[in-house]
Amino acid sequence: MGRRSTTSKNTSGAVETQDAPFWPTEVASLYSSVGLLGRGKFGFVFEAAPNQSSSRSNPEADIDDQTTYCEKNVAIKFIDMSTEGNRTSALREATILSQLPAHPCVCSLILSLPVPSAETHALVLRISRGPTLQELITKRGALGLPLAKIVARDLIRAVGFLHGRGVLHRDIKPDNCVIEGAEIEKDWCWMDQYDDVHAPPKGKPVCLVLVDFGFARALSPLGKILLEA
Repeated sequence: MGRRSTTSKNTSGAVETQDAPFWPTEVASLYSSVGLLGRGKFGFVFEAAPNQSSSRSNPEADIDDQTTYCEKNVAIKFIDMSTEGNRTSALREATILSQLPAHPCVCSLILSLPVPSAETHALVLRISRGPTLQELITKRGALGLPLAKIVARDLIRAVGFLHGRGVLHRDIKPDNCVIEGAEIEKDWCWMDQYDDVHAPPKGKPVCLVLVDFGFARALSPLGKILLEA
């Protein structure tokens, strides 16, 4: 994931990469692929780095706050737009995320970008670094008490934040909970008490981030009064 993918253009206007069959030109003008993060029912998710030549603000972005645009590596979710269902889902996910204010326990949308050359829609998201809750459980089973408390606390914070703004995630599961700051190769994630050797890294907070809003629904139209309440 630390390496950049080699690229070449194809006749569809997309860019071939080592990790996936395309890197659309609309996105390639802004970001370079760092590596494939995952594949799902609706498409691919990549880590990407901003191009040095790209602008720090984008007049076509459909979000209000563009101050962090093109400053850091991001996650880019490419949604296949070849079916009506996928098009509806992509529009709904982009609309919901674009109107939610930032929250540390919920993934944040930076840019929503139509990609007609590859028949996809790109959601540029704040990247969450860490294993998923599913990966931690699969690795060694039940979490240690301190980490379990953080998971429970932050999941309640995320759900409360969303429900308070009329949004239902509808797909909360361990695979969609990223534990930032957790270290899957270290014992402290499964320990009930920390010591000088086995403990989270100092200065690196541990936090659950709820991701993937592909099945999310708004209970009522997302208006400013509802979102700012």
